[in-house]
Order: sequence, then structure tokens, then C-alpha cells
Amino acid sequence: MIEPAAVEREALAFMGYGGWTSRFELQRFALLAERWRTRIVVPEVPGCSARPTRVSARQAVALARGDFRRLAGDMIRGAAPALSRPGPTLLVGYSMGASLASAALAVASRAELVATHIVLVEPVAIQRWSPTALIRATEAEDALAGQYVAETMAWEGAVLPPEDDAQAQPHHRDRLSMTLLGNALRHERLRGDLRAGLAERPEASVAIVRGEQSLLCPPKAALQLAHVIRQQGTAVTDIALAGSHPLWHSLDQVSTLATRVKASWS
Repeated sequence: MIEPAAVEREALAFMGYGGWTSRFELQRFALLAERWRTRIVVPEVPGCSARPTRVSARQAVALARGDFRRLAGDMIRGAAPALSRPGPTLLVGYSMGASLASAALAVASRAELVATHIVLVEPVAIQRWSPTALIRATEAEDALAGQYVAETMAWEGAVLPPEDDAQAQPHHRDRLSMTLLGNALRHERLRGDLRAGLAERPEASVAIVRGEQSLLCPPKAALQLAHVIRQQGTAVTDIALAGSHPLWHSLDQVSTLATRVKASWS
């Protein structure tokens, strides 16, 4: 949980594929918490966490067909002790986390969430992917991560990625869980989850943040998602940033998206 000095709202935030509550990851959410004056709760994803975990049998069955709803619902219940009432008004997710945030919105009524703002950063499951195409795009994007980390190092107090951080705590990955999570992104399920959740919340707003050169969040697919959601009557803001999928690694980029997302709430 990250709580800034001034709090105006509460958020439930979902990390990207392979993300866990490292100092590096939490520094991004801390920046968002400060800029948005938001208390942020960040649940860990089973299969990649500070302690040994794995997706459950029921979660695995759902993930095999690209369905993140059961996992999102279970993560919400797991985070419940840290959440206030009536609950988060903001859902935010990066990469795979965007799928979890959308799935969380779809099960929001059952989970007693009152989310009215949804922020999707570089959503991946917005088109169908072949295994080969997803792997190639991921490898190409991973090769660019270093330049975004270099930008971050110019910040005072910047934290190194866990693999380079001598102070990083150990974390655990379950191979089968990671395979199921990655494979679930091949299915174009995010749009359906988002539409289902928004159907019950006509007053909600959505911000889609994407890199203009992203391979994992193709601009055409992102713009199509925005169009479909807008046709449903939801206020949608398309936020295009210079760069690609690993922009989340750059505090410069996170700072920019924080400013532009906040402006969309006005």
C-alpha cells in the first residue's frame, strides 16, 4: 500500500507480466500516488511474488481461455483488508495489469467496487496474438527497456531494476503460472471485460495510455478499442506518448502520463 501525504481517492493497481512488489515497481506507483493524491493498493500476482505462490486450479482453467476475471476477483478479495470502504474509485493497470484492471471492472459489482476511473497503460490483450507474434513483439520490446531505465537513473533517488539492485529482496516465479498468464494475453478478452464493466457504470471514464511506437499495444488496435468504448457512451481519453511498451520503466514517462491522465479527469 502506498499512501501520499494528501489523499483524495483510492486506487487498486495491477502490475504487468513478471512484475512484483519490488522497490523499482513500487517507485512508479509512488509517483502516481503523489501526483494523483491517491492511496494505491498493489496486490501481487500469483506465480510472481515475494513469497512462493502459484495460480489456483480454477484460475488456471480460466486463464487457459484468456479469462482474467476469476484471478482479478481473487486478487480483489486478497487485497480487501487493505482497502477502505466504499472501496477504490480508480483502477489502473500496465500491460497485463490492464487486462486485470478491466477484468476487475467486469466483476466490480460482485466485488463491491465503485470504480469510476479506469486507466489502462499499454494494454496487450486488445487484439488476437499468435504465440510466435506475441513472443517476437515481447523480445523486441524487452530489448528497448535499457534506454528507459537510463532515463530513470537521472532522477534523484531512482531505484535500479531488481536484477541490478543489490538491495532487492528475492522473489519467486512459478513456471506454469507464468506460462498461463502470458498465454492468456493472446486472447482478445480485454474489450469484452471493459464493455461489461462499463455497461453498469455509464458515468465512468477510461484513459488509454500507449506508446506511439509500441509493438505490444499496436496503435491501430488501441484506437479501435477507444472507438468501441466511446460508442458505448463512455468518456474515453487516448493518451499517446513518445516511445514503446517499456515506457513504464521510465519515471519521465510515468510523470508525463500522470499529468495527462489527471487532466483527463477535469
